[in-house]
Amino acid sequence: MSAAREKTAIFGGTFNPIHMGHLCLALEVLEKGDLDRVLFVPAGVPPWKSSNKDLASAEDRFHMVSLALEGETDLLVTDLELRRKGPSYTLDTVRILQQENPDKEFFFLLGMDAMAGIRSWYGWEELLALVPFRVMTRPDTPPGILERVLPEYGCEGNRFFCSGRPEIRRISVSPFTVSATEIRRRISEGRPVTGLVPDKVAAYIRDRGLYTHV
Repeated sequence: MSAAREKTAIFGGTFNPIHMGHLCLALEVLEKGDLDRVLFVPAGVPPWKSSNKDLASAEDRFHMVSLALEGETDLLVTDLELRRKGPSYTLDTVRILQQENPDKEFFFLLGMDAMAGIRSWYGWEELLALVPFRVMTRPDTPPGILERVLPEYGCEGNRFFCSGRPEIRRISVSPFTVSATEIRRRISEGRPVTGLVPDKVAAYIRDRGLYTHV
């Protein structure tokens, strides 16, 4: 009998910067779901944010995620999208991860706000056919979003299914009110971000002079 494959959630984002909300979400997903690891994938060249002047370099964002995850054995990070040229499309990332890690079973983790726009993503139909989704919802998430976005799916509780595609599941998570945008604003105004980002990340931001001119 073959051993069960490790279940790893792919958690992509700009992480500009990574903050405590990202970490709390990842840990809560592990506690509530059937997943073994969460793999953070900092975007190299985000398709929609390549001209964003507030965006720290891919290298800086990768280093901040690495610092934030130190000591967390079930939270990992990859520089896959930094090593690729061109826009960081999720479809390409998932394909490469599956090809390079046949011993792992991958799931795609995202928030309901991102899921609401899934039909605008590059190769979205292929992506839905390629990997199971885990969609994070908060207490204030309006009901019926998934049903409207993917009317071709059947629904049974928090499970959504469609012939020929892997299952989609909703995972309820706790709210976190501070965003990366607010953190960048606070830094640009010289205000503290204590408790909003890990201490090592705050030190890195300070030492590198990031987000001082937002």
